[in-house]
Amino acid sequence: MSNGRDTTELAKSDHSPDTHGRGVLDSNERKIFIVEDELVFAEDLKETLERRGYRICGNVASAEEALRIVPEIAPDLILVDIVLAGTMNGIELADALNAITDIPVIYLTSNIEEDTIADAKSTYPYGYIPKPFDERVLFSTIEVALFKHNADKQIRESENRYRTFVENIQGIAYRYDSTNTLEFFLGAVEKISGYSASEFTSGNLAWSELIYPDDRRIVSLSGSFGQLSSRKSNSKEYRIIRKDGDVRWIHDQTRAVDTSLPSNASYEGIIYDITPLKAVEADLRKACDIRTIVLLMSGHFFRRFLKNRDSITLSRDPYGVISSLSEILGGV
Repeated sequence: MSNGRDTTELAKSDHSPDTHGRGVLDSNERKIFIVEDELVFAEDLKETLERRGYRICGNVASAEEALRIVPEIAPDLILVDIVLAGTMNGIELADALNAITDIPVIYLTSNIEEDTIADAKSTYPYGYIPKPFDERVLFSTIEVALFKHNADKQIRESENRYRTFVENIQGIAYRYDSTNTLEFFLGAVEKISGYSASEFTSGNLAWSELIYPDDRRIVSLSGSFGQLSSRKSNSKEYRIIRKDGDVRWIHDQTRAVDTSLPSNASYEGIIYDITPLKAVEADLRKACDIRTIVLLMSGHFFRRFLKNRDSITLSRDPYGVISSLSEILGGV
């Protein structure tokens, strides 16, 4: 392909006839975009890739032109020469594309100076292909890049689903690394504590600062927040003081993630607000206390009644029964 050819025309059709006798291109073929200002090298690279079944969806000489076309074409992979004619080099192009697309970049380079490689690394490329290229290195680098990018994409999607799940749970999920540094604090953080999650993850606020003063010793004895003793997991209940001054009951379940070496141990857990449960528990306890008093009163009354059955009978002196009950209630 010549440098002046309109690459957008090439990208519009997924069924362009192949010039190497392979007939109609499969729409599932992986599309590769080339940014290379050495025309002979670019054409050789294009023909080599096409022979291996890749579809070249663009072949331009400048970073500016690539930046205009690539987002519209959305190739599966971009091959970029680091040194390009024009105001932008290949590294600057990759950096600009990373900001607006999720397309893996492989650098073409004859410059392997340390400074150049260091600059290129900052754009997180999926590989380097030296010029002139070796076909085996070219194909293996492309296939590994495509595989790794797909794997990275699946991991990101999985992490996003997990993060969405955690952020919507009714509790707080947390994790501490082996240095007791908070890695994440997600979920109903503000709903439970009154503070934003960023206040904790930034290090400006520690969860232990919210613990009710009378409960701090209890929490410390059972394993402080983000720390465990030799046990692999534990749970504790304590109170915290919310940002608005409200006191809430907390259930904190923590477990050790890696206990192979104490120095490597990290911890994760989940926190729930159990204040409503504690309120129900208090009501039940109160109800049980009242029931106990009634049973004690009843037992004492009937013992008194039976003791005096010869002198007090309901038929002859009903007021005697009432008097006895009044005496018992007065004593209580």
